[in-house]
Amino acid sequence: MHAPADRAAAAARARRGWRQAIRRLRKLRRWSQDRLALELQAASRTADCPIPQQRAHVRRTIQHWEAGDTLPGEDYAVLLVVVFARPGELKRGAVLAGSELARLLDALAVVGYGPEQRGLVLSLAALAVTGRDTFEVGSLARAGGQPAVAAGPGWEEAGAVPLPAVAASGVVPPVGVVLRDYRAARGLTQGALAELLDLDRTYVCRVEAGTRQLRDIGLLVQIARRLGVAPDRLGLSDALVFGETASAGQIAASRS
Repeated sequence: MHAPADRAAAAARARRGWRQAIRRLRKLRRWSQDRLALELQAASRTADCPIPQQRAHVRRTIQHWEAGDTLPGEDYAVLLVVVFARPGELKRGAVLAGSELARLLDALAVVGYGPEQRGLVLSLAALAVTGRDTFEVGSLARAGGQPAVAAGPGWEEAGAVPLPAVAASGVVPPVGVVLRDYRAARGLTQGALAELLDLDRTYVCRVEAGTRQLRDIGLLVQIARRLGVAPDRLGLSDALVFGETASAGQIAASRS
């Protein structure tokens, strides 16, 4: 009976925990939001994690994180690892206790990244920086072990639960199907759609092919707004995309 209330409370804790963690990490480096956006864009050129090319959009994503509005998708999680890891951590395949990377992993655990997903994020970051999977997550998983991560306090107690941002009912199609249908209905090329969304064409291609999962809520909201796609087709609520005070007429007009 109390499951919805418990889930909402857990989601609020996740947003609050991530907001505090990312702000603290940024201030430890004495970086502005613009500087962090610049570092994330630089990391995206190293890792196979395309993000919007306009720094203003990346900065807005950071602002949403620090306002407690959204949580990071997997692409951003990988880039954050690349940005905040010490040089030796990714090379040796071990996270130093108390390091910025350890704090980041603690925060990712709180917002719903389980041990396997955190290990995958570490592996992808290590591959991007060193050219090899120094954490050997695959072999560890087969052996029933865990990546060499210095577990900080609170991973278990915090209750790692994902933010409930999806629509209340209905089957949500893959984002790639939604994008492909939109292009087909309007006779657009993947390049034209990528330009419309301020994304890399290769990224759009991979999302449509299903080889790249798009989980970044901020980017999903941007797609819904720019393309006029019904939020529930992207697993979002009208309130998240248009705001709590938007009228039915305003929502309908945005889709016309």
